[in-house]
Amino acid sequence: MEWLTAVVAGEEAELGDIDDEFLALLRTVSLVALAARRGARHPYLDRHELRAFVTSQVRLKVTVQALTALTTAGVPAVTIKGPALAVQHWGDALSRPSVDVDVLVEPADVPRARVALTGAGFAPVSAIPDWYMLHWHYDLLYRTTRAPHVGVELKWNVCPPYLGRVPVREILAEATVVECDGVPILAPQAPWQLIVCAAHAVKHCFSLKQLLDVALIVRDMTPADCQAAVARARRARLWPALHYAVSVSAARLGWQPPPAFAVLRPSPLRDWPVRAYLSALPLTNPGIVYGWRMHAGKFAAPLLASSALQLPCAIPVSLSDRPNVLAALGRGVAAARRTLTHDAD
Repeated sequence: MEWLTAVVAGEEAELGDIDDEFLALLRTVSLVALAARRGARHPYLDRHELRAFVTSQVRLKVTVQALTALTTAGVPAVTIKGPALAVQHWGDALSRPSVDVDVLVEPADVPRARVALTGAGFAPVSAIPDWYMLHWHYDLLYRTTRAPHVGVELKWNVCPPYLGRVPVREILAEATVVECDGVPILAPQAPWQLIVCAAHAVKHCFSLKQLLDVALIVRDMTPADCQAAVARARRARLWPALHYAVSVSAARLGWQPPPAFAVLRPSPLRDWPVRAYLSALPLTNPGIVYGWRMHAGKFAAPLLASSALQLPCAIPVSLSDRPNVLAALGRGVAAARRTLTHDAD
């Protein structure tokens, strides 16, 4: 944590020799690449830079292929997080590797986007039915045989629809161009990128990687950018997500939030159960929790993310948002219908 605090502060933060235990922790929290770029030395890392470079180039190529397919079909799209975020705020694309490519489109453009990606050789991959993904969730995963280890997540929101009302059209209209290894990529402006990462931090239980995203974006923002982020978070009804992402990141990584974010402080009635939940999360959180913490998160997520206008809907829907259970029920209903239709015949 002292090392990460130094990284956020903009210090050199060279790690030097690290042992197996430290390496294992870095792998758990997905920060091996950052450590390698910050001078960490370990036999495991000897070939890491080459592997990371090859992977980043493949990911960038897949990003261009997906964006080109969407643009050709007349579907406006931007990438969120990923290489653009790494280049803008982490220093370079190798410091923050991504698992998948996240592409954001307007909800109304999802049917055309799906056709465009399929036509470009991307195939949908999901064990969860479309009816759940399209109405309860906010993305669909695609893969291509040209790079099967890199997925493309087609998104039409940045959080489950019951948590907020994100004006995706505004994000697309205000997009900026980021040069990633000489390739221009459309990405959200800093205020929207921060809100995206705040919502992602809530989803991943405030993992260290997500908290670093928040800290590094805020570090690079102007006072006007911070005020814009506050205004946009209110319009998206995600101001609590922005507040908690900023405050938790600042507390754990040792930085001072700009004054503009002070207006987002929630009421004690909301803050008390949220703080109780946050205190139960591991400090070096990998982004996945199990057991009672996972179930508590179902109740905590709306309190962490949603405005008061959203809460009456968000809490019961979040508590019942169980994709595997709903998928099993869907299969049961379909089987019952087939049986009834057969009996009727």
